[in-house]
Amino acid sequence: MAAKKKAAAKRPARKQAARWNEPQRRGNPFGALLVLAGVAGLLYAACAPKRQAPTAPAAPSAAATEAAPVAPRARHDPPPRVTVTEAPSPQTAETKAPARAEPPAKPARSIETVEPTVRLAPPEAPKPVPRGEFERNPAASGTVALTFDGCYDDKPLPGILKALDHHGFKATFFIAGRFAQRYPSSVRRIADDGMELGNHSWNHPHFTRLTDAQIESQLSRTNALIEGLTGKKPNLFRPPFGDRDDRVRRLAGQAGYTTVCWALDSWDSVKVGITPDEISQRVLARVKPGEVVLLHIGSQATADALEPILQGLDARGLRVVPVSELMAS
Repeated sequence: MAAKKKAAAKRPARKQAARWNEPQRRGNPFGALLVLAGVAGLLYAACAPKRQAPTAPAAPSAAATEAAPVAPRARHDPPPRVTVTEAPSPQTAETKAPARAEPPAKPARSIETVEPTVRLAPPEAPKPVPRGEFERNPAASGTVALTFDGCYDDKPLPGILKALDHHGFKATFFIAGRFAQRYPSSVRRIADDGMELGNHSWNHPHFTRLTDAQIESQLSRTNALIEGLTGKKPNLFRPPFGDRDDRVRRLAGQAGYTTVCWALDSWDSVKVGITPDEISQRVLARVKPGEVVLLHIGSQATADALEPILQGLDARGLRVVPVSELMAS
């Protein structure tokens, strides 16, 4: 009886289990997918190469650590801990080397004051004279040309003419138009003493800054005044300040002038307070045969230095002649 009850109790359970298993017998798609996924996982595990266990990175060498740049630390990263180990001092208190004693100071030696020797620079080699310009004649071995520019003052003129007349020498005077306009009697006296006259512009401007028409006017006005006072027409032209270029020389040549500059400047219009001795010493120390020397009518120091200059030239056998004669030598 008990067995029958037990069998009867088990029957509904088998029937219910059979109901739950019915979908499996019919075919469950989710189960098939799970099976396929499992098979694929097994195949991938069998075919994939075995991975090696990660190894700890080797510690960088000291050279690499020094050469590699230090990456900037992120803004929110905690600062790295730095352990500073102070190296022991190579010298302890017992083994510390004694400090070297300073050498005794040497007694100061007396320094003799030696006056420096002043040596004059050798004279410069003559530069080639541009075409249409004259400042020296190397072929003239026994003559020089003293030239006097007249622009502002005529007071020293009598002393200049007296010294030239005393030695029987003739010079060339380059006259500016305003000088001739202000001192007409002085211009006549220069011509009456047999001196050569040249054109020195009208009012002493820089000729390279003038137009062609202005240059022609400067020359023609001065030439007309000098010729009207003396009856002599100048054919020599000296540019004020020595300021000239090819254009100035060309325009002067077209007007019938030879541009005349100088090989030696006496500095009588350059150095303030120059003395007669400085002028005479400079000229006599540097002048060479065949050269043109620059002087000025308005310099009293020049008038006072002229007599020593003429005496020195005469002693060396050099004769003073007008520029035109020097050019023809």
